[in-house]
Amino acid sequence: MIKGVDKPQDFSVQKNESKIEENKLNIDENQIKIDDVIGESILERETVNALMKEASETEHKTKKKKTAITSTIFLLINIVLMSFIVKNLLDSTNNTDFYSVAQLQGDRLWWLAAGFGLIILFFLADTLLFYFLIKKTTGKRKPFLAYRLSSVGKYYDFITPTQVGGQPSQILRLTRSGVGAGLATSIPIIKLIVYSLTSTVISAILYFFAVPLIPTTGGLQTFLMALIKIVGAIGLIITVIFSFLYLIIGNGKIMGRAFVQWLVKVGYKLHIVKNYRTAYDKLLTQVKEYQSSIKYLKKNKGTLFLTIFLCVVECLSFALVPFCVVMAFSQVDFLTSAEAFYCILLTMSEYYLCTLVSTCLPLPGGTGSLEVCFIFLFAIGAYSVGDQIAWALIFFRVITYYGVILHGFIHIIVETIIKFIRNKRNNESLMQSNVETLEN
Repeated sequence: MIKGVDKPQDFSVQKNESKIEENKLNIDENQIKIDDVIGESILERETVNALMKEASETEHKTKKKKTAITSTIFLLINIVLMSFIVKNLLDSTNNTDFYSVAQLQGDRLWWLAAGFGLIILFFLADTLLFYFLIKKTTGKRKPFLAYRLSSVGKYYDFITPTQVGGQPSQILRLTRSGVGAGLATSIPIIKLIVYSLTSTVISAILYFFAVPLIPTTGGLQTFLMALIKIVGAIGLIITVIFSFLYLIIGNGKIMGRAFVQWLVKVGYKLHIVKNYRTAYDKLLTQVKEYQSSIKYLKKNKGTLFLTIFLCVVECLSFALVPFCVVMAFSQVDFLTSAEAFYCILLTMSEYYLCTLVSTCLPLPGGTGSLEVCFIFLFAIGAYSVGDQIAWALIFFRVITYYGVILHGFIHIIVETIIKFIRNKRNNESLMQSNVETLEN
């Protein structure tokens, strides 16, 4: 061995390690240009560049200590609040022993298995949607990548306020899996637009046609129900406005640019926007991505219809979980299929009313407002769970929120371990090749 080899060896290894890390966060400009040349990109090149930069910055921010602490605090607040509410409910009903509840409900608790099954269907529909979009746009079959996008995307959506964390993580995972940057930015955007519109339509239908059917006994119940309906109507208006903007902005270039200018000017005058140019460019990029995605869906009707169908399956499978919870913890029996359908309709409308109310409070998982609405809505009427409301709330949140977070967290941990092992092997091979080169 030549004397002094160690220092250049260490420098070379550090240089290679920095390159590996840099490739994870930075944009592959060559790949973007290739996408544009071969026509695979649904979005314009400038839009792709801006979106990839934003996704990289967002992903980088989520790894920072401050952001991790903030997400953890939000989750802990949710758990503490949930524990406080459940404890008070259990104490008020003198029903703290789940064993006695299990004996009382008996085989009805198997409905909880159906609830977990609906969440599996929820993830299956989401996975199939990503699988189909990847297959349609790239011609490649990537089922495991589609599953990763679904589980990790839902995890980041559920732990971030207003569900803004999932899309950037999906974009970067697509690019790191060999999907061109143009398509990697397009696929999550198409899914976001269609899912938002589908969810809004279902919410509006249930609010106007099923929510009025929720029974009350008068007095305080009627007053509280009216209050919840008003807050829910505000939440519905907010979701409709955003969905309406998707359509209006996405179908008119002039109107989209004019809307961005107006919105940024208002924000600047109110001192909400600090840098006019930066805010304008960022919003204009989002407008362009919506326009390109809607244009693509108009040209590909089959893709549009299948995407809508899978989004409907997602929405309905999630909204049917409360019905399973009610069947598990109530004593409801149906004499006809019409009665069963009526119960399904009411529980779905109650669930969507809860989500609309939580829209007015943009905290992860609808912390606080969703629990309070659930307790009120599912403890009244012919299909109430009565004294079992605490256990119904526990399993409802475990199935629809904490279980989803745990599923995504486990997936991220496994993904991190696999990356660590791969990086370690790559570093070892690089070190070995450097040593061999220096020896030669």
